[in-house]
Order: sequence, then C-alpha cells, then structure tokens
Amino acid sequence: MNTGAPTSLIGVACLVWWQGRLVLEVQKPHKWYIDDRQEMHIGLGCIGGGINEGESAIDALQREAMEEMGCQIALCDAPVTYAVGPDCRVVEMEWQAPGARPVLVWEACLPGLVPGRCVAVFRGRAVGEPIPGDLPALLCVTPELLFKVGGGGLRLAEAHKLGATLYAQVPVPEKAWLELVGTPAVLNLLNMQGKSMVKEIMEPNL
Repeated sequence: MNTGAPTSLIGVACLVWWQGRLVLEVQKPHKWYIDDRQEMHIGLGCIGGGINEGESAIDALQREAMEEMGCQIALCDAPVTYAVGPDCRVVEMEWQAPGARPVLVWEACLPGLVPGRCVAVFRGRAVGEPIPGDLPALLCVTPELLFKVGGGGLRLAEAHKLGATLYAQVPVPEKAWLELVGTPAVLNLLNMQGKSMVKEIMEPNL
C-alpha cells in the first residue's frame, strides 16, 4: 500500500470543517445499540461512504456529502498522504489518481475489519451550511472534543456542555454514550499511540 492509488479502495471519508469545527455524522438508528447495563451507544463517523462501480473516490465523496449533509465539499490537496496498515504502522505513500490528494489511507487497523480493503480520507470545507439529509443528525465538534469522546466515551449531554452542536432531524437521546467509529476511531488510535502526523491531519486552517 505504498505506491499509487490503491486498487482495493472500498470507501471514502472526509474531515469536513465548518465554522472552525469538524462535522461528524451520527450513525443511523439501526446501528445504535443498548449494552447489558441498558445504556444507549451511538457511533460518530466522518462524512463519506462506499464507492459505487465506475465512481472515482472524489465523485463518491461528493455524492455522499450531498446525501448526508446537503452540500458539497471544497477539497484541499494534502501535501502528504499517509498510509496506515493493519499493524498501525504509518508510512508516506504516493497517490496518482487525478484531483485532490487524500491526507490518509487506512486499512484494517480497527477490530473486525478485513485486511486489503482501504478507505481514503480527504480534508475540506463544507460549501454552505451542513444539514442532515439521510442521517439522523450531524454533530459539530473540535478535535479536542473528538479525542475526549475517544478517550472512553462521552454522553451527548456532556458533549453539549463542552461546546458540541447537534443538528438533528430525529430525537437523539441526551443520555446516550457517543463512540468513535471508522476514520475518527482510526485517528483516535493513532493519537493515543503518539503519532506525530495526527496534529498535522487535524489542522483546521485549510
């Protein structure tokens, strides 16, 4: 996974900035779960999704952005693309596909994922105000708050007190625990391991 755009790319995601904060998707209710203590858990991911046959990574991302938050993304070309393998080893990689260059390509570094399937992560700004489309809600957070969620979970009510803003079209329980999934979970894992490139990736000045 160190030369060219990987042929095993199955998904795209974006660190979308709007008014100085990250726009995260609140997972759809069928993915919410209740633990053995009767506590609700809700996942937070990045805007993005799968790549349809014949789509480029950027086309797929812009389609997902319109479906999920009702606006497109002004993508920023990353100076370096980092590849993260299943063992969480980080190396720089080439990216030869046309268009904006992703900041990260990760592969199976979270439990339960199949090696050989990669997700490309881009950076950009929302073009217009994000409004939840086919998602129950969007949550806008600072990087610091994102990593606080990743540090052991955080209830939505507490996230609100710490400055998070929820844009919801269905009720989201204030007592629910927030958890990171997908790309935010990968970034949190790398941050916990002290990887120096995380600060660069999470830089909001696009």
